[in-house]
Amino acid sequence: MNKPALRKLVRHLIKQRKSAEAARFNMKYFGIEVVGHYPREGMLEIPACHTQACLAGEAVLTLNGGFLKRQGGIELYKKFRIKGFDIEDTATKLLDLTHEEKRRLFFFMSMNGSGMKGWPDQFETEYNLAMTPADRIGVAIRRVAHFINTDGLE
Repeated sequence: MNKPALRKLVRHLIKQRKSAEAARFNMKYFGIEVVGHYPREGMLEIPACHTQACLAGEAVLTLNGGFLKRQGGIELYKKFRIKGFDIEDTATKLLDLTHEEKRRLFFFMSMNGSGMKGWPDQFETEYNLAMTPADRIGVAIRRVAHFINTDGLE
């Protein structure tokens, strides 16, 4: 795993937490265009950029693997397109994660199949109880810091 890139992601999230784009962060979506009516399941606030993105999506934006499209959503730069619009694979490559590290960082344990790893329960619980975008990003910051400190094992 690329610890300097992960630290850059943490710095990005810290800045985002204090910005009007805090509502963009959402662990249920990789980097989709927000259209239609609110509230949509998992989307509590309308982000100004009309995009919802999880840690993988934020990693792509932070590490210059893609950009926010004007109408919303993330577009990958051509050199990173693996299977078209593939945020997860691009973020995995940019952060130099193994398959297991990717599962632990980009997904809650409840999203993964039986026996699979994901965010430790404490972080998933905190995220689900968070009431504001800034609170959710705060949990993500602590989650990524914990991931770095445990060398990707938790």
